[in-house]
Amino acid sequence: MAATAAVSFAFWYPVQKAQRAHIQRVTRFAVQAVRSDITDEIRSQLLAQIQLAEMCSLDETLSKREWDSYASLFVAHHPGYVALLLTDNAYHVRFSFTEAGTQPYLDALSASDGPLEKALERDPDKREVLLTSAFFLQNGKSGHGVIAPVQRGGHSAGFVIAILDDRRVLEDALTDQAGQGYGLAVFEENQELYRLPGDNPTNEERWGQDAELPLSAITWHIRVWPQASLMGEVEPRLPELALTAGAAIGLLLSSTLILAWTAYVKSHELSRARDQLEFRVHLRTAELKSLNVTLEAEVRERREAEQSLRDLSGRLLQVKDEEQRRIARELHDGTAQLVGALAINLERLLEVVAYGGESSKARTLLAQSADLAERATADLRTISHLLHPPILDDLGLDGALPWYTDGFSSRSGIIVNLHMEPELGRFPREIELTLFRILQEALTNIYRHSGSSTAAITVLRGKAEVMLQVSDHGRGIPSEILGSGGNSRARVGIGIAGMRERVRQMKGTLEITTSGNGSSIKVVLPIVTHPALEQDTNLDPLHAS
Repeated sequence: MAATAAVSFAFWYPVQKAQRAHIQRVTRFAVQAVRSDITDEIRSQLLAQIQLAEMCSLDETLSKREWDSYASLFVAHHPGYVALLLTDNAYHVRFSFTEAGTQPYLDALSASDGPLEKALERDPDKREVLLTSAFFLQNGKSGHGVIAPVQRGGHSAGFVIAILDDRRVLEDALTDQAGQGYGLAVFEENQELYRLPGDNPTNEERWGQDAELPLSAITWHIRVWPQASLMGEVEPRLPELALTAGAAIGLLLSSTLILAWTAYVKSHELSRARDQLEFRVHLRTAELKSLNVTLEAEVRERREAEQSLRDLSGRLLQVKDEEQRRIARELHDGTAQLVGALAINLERLLEVVAYGGESSKARTLLAQSADLAERATADLRTISHLLHPPILDDLGLDGALPWYTDGFSSRSGIIVNLHMEPELGRFPREIELTLFRILQEALTNIYRHSGSSTAAITVLRGKAEVMLQVSDHGRGIPSEILGSGGNSRARVGIGIAGMRERVRQMKGTLEITTSGNGSSIKVVLPIVTHPALEQDTNLDPLHAS
């Protein structure tokens, strides 16, 4: 009997070891499948909240009614969201949306020492979507805060802050895992977030396998183990082995063959289960790659939309320029001609009154009227030249810059030193117009703000680019006006912000240096023709100031 038992054990032990290895491999694949399911669900939820933040960023005048409509549809289609907040950049709440009885969750989230404050301390830049650490909801359930930035024009304009019910999110993510014969639990640090019902502590301790799931600023720990139903399918049938051990020596060979066949069948079944799990893992991986492709496409579309907005901004500048050129033409060809005719008529009336023997007072008044009419005519012509000087179209920068700087110097009393290369030559019309408008704005700023008595202008031409530099010796430009793109109150088309927009449209560079001893504005433009700005050669962009 002892020998029979020894032989039986010699067959039983390798089978038991192989089955244990199979259980571990199958459980390992189950961990990967669970991790993939949770990753897909969390990514989907975060992507949906990012899209909601993008919708809010596109509408600066979002009303409470529109917010309630967006938020209610969002919560209805995304399980696990129980509350939403829209805040400004200083976390002051603009609008909120909550399910019944969820106000205490908001209070716990935004407390002075709550998860929101700790998350913001952990990631002060707040450029990407961010999850807070777990905190308790009603009935002991756990939840997380999700912070998605609202970007507008490349800068933060506020945040969409949500509260996720962990149990509801994980139940939705793990629907496919129900009834698969596994127990599982999800932890964050020492806090248990979720556990499937009907678990077996013994199997968890003996067979449990762990995996980490890094999320935005936090890490979840996943544990999976086989339940009793699955263990019954893969564990060896110990009673049958006991009967085999008690059999006669003559039946030992047949019993061994039966045991080997049973082990083969079990091994084949376990291999098939492993292959099924591998297929599910590959399927989930393919779905995740598809989701990443979709996300990249949406990011690309958003960048294209931002580029379209920038192009629209340039087009608005062009439309304003076209309108002022039309006004200049009308003033020059219409109003100036009428005022000139009035001056001629007044001169004739002066002659009639003089020969008719009228009083000297009448002659004096008529003479003053003729003089005023002539001055009005001259003023109107000056205005039309400033709006769009014809000399720029006729002679280019070679003729327009000396004419304008001489006039500016005589009117303002500022000594202007203009240095241009001899035979500077002509440039594409939009380049000449951009440089002329920037020069106008720069000299106007020197006159209004710098207090400098002198200004220096340099224009140089290279093989593929042209450079304009305007310098003064005044008090400098305040840092709050410069910023990275002008201050928050600057309007496109006015001052430095207008210069930046014009140079950006021309694919050039703008460099501004300033100190207490003066300022310098340097513009470099590539010498190319921009078809988008050459649609109509009769268009004249508007003065930037």
